[in-house]
Amino acid sequence: MDSFLSAVIKTTKRCNLSCDYCYDKDGEIEDRPIEEHIDKLMGEILSTDFENIYFTWHGGEPLLKPISFYENIAKIQRRFPNKKIRNGIQSNLTLLTADALLYLKELGFGIATSLDGPEELTDINRHGLGVESVFDTIKKEIESMQLLDIRPKAVCVISQTNLNHIRRLYEFFESMKIDITVTPLIPNERYPKLNITPQEYGRALIELFDLWYGNEESNIKIIPFNHIMNGLLFGQSEYCMFSENCLNYYVNISPNGDIFPTCSKLNDSSFRIGNLKYDSITTLDIRKALERAKMLRADSIKRYCQDCEYYFFCRGGCPAQHTNFSILEKDHFCISNRMIFDHISHILRQ
Repeated sequence: MDSFLSAVIKTTKRCNLSCDYCYDKDGEIEDRPIEEHIDKLMGEILSTDFENIYFTWHGGEPLLKPISFYENIAKIQRRFPNKKIRNGIQSNLTLLTADALLYLKELGFGIATSLDGPEELTDINRHGLGVESVFDTIKKEIESMQLLDIRPKAVCVISQTNLNHIRRLYEFFESMKIDITVTPLIPNERYPKLNITPQEYGRALIELFDLWYGNEESNIKIIPFNHIMNGLLFGQSEYCMFSENCLNYYVNISPNGDIFPTCSKLNDSSFRIGNLKYDSITTLDIRKALERAKMLRADSIKRYCQDCEYYFFCRGGCPAQHTNFSILEKDHFCISNRMIFDHISHILRQ
């Protein structure tokens, strides 16, 4: 039985930025700060039979929490020396201080951010009170990380803003030596001018892959390209987007205490595993809940995907990339996936 669990902890719904394409701007109000149940949460997760646990501290903006919040987390984790525990934080970096950076490095926290390319492609959609240029602030903190030998990682959202500037985007990340995870903007009526089609995203992925794969001196990793190549060559991928891994290992915990399978909160409350206000993780059967969600998704996805030549490793793609965040629907960007799969398959056969 697999002993790995990835817990995505939403520390807060609040954020100091107001990005044009934020999907959570009108999210529910936090009726209970996570501090009220963080000791219970950590103690109970670490008391389960999962031996290898990865915590992702997410938001909102997780650095709105004081450094003492993460000091307390580290203190609790040290009570479980027999567990293999890792931590990562997904932050916009605009609140990252020198002291916080040093402390997070000392704790062994991985640090990732969001960056949509150079200044002219980032600042157009990402804004914040008191932050003149989000790009300049992030770039400064990334350079501070690199001085401390921390390898920077960034999520790059592809929207209409940077869709036609893929070469400029790629050259920027190469020059900065930033590993990136490329993800499409999920369509939403809130930002219709930024939405992209699956065909547009597929063409962008192909262009980006060719630039990266054709550069023998590349300094960066680009997710999901390595994972796609592994999947096509060996029939399986460790990437959460494919092979149902999000339903093998992932739980998402909101500030209000809701626990869901996958890395994102789902719109279907029937998949809620429990709530920390009323339930104990030690009595909730997380493995059984994940297995149930996995089986229901597999049965539902088959009607769309069972005849697809890539179903053997794609498994319907990412539930979080469906416009309704539905575990029962295939990836909204299925066409994009097929386009990049076809392209990489052709290259690998040469």
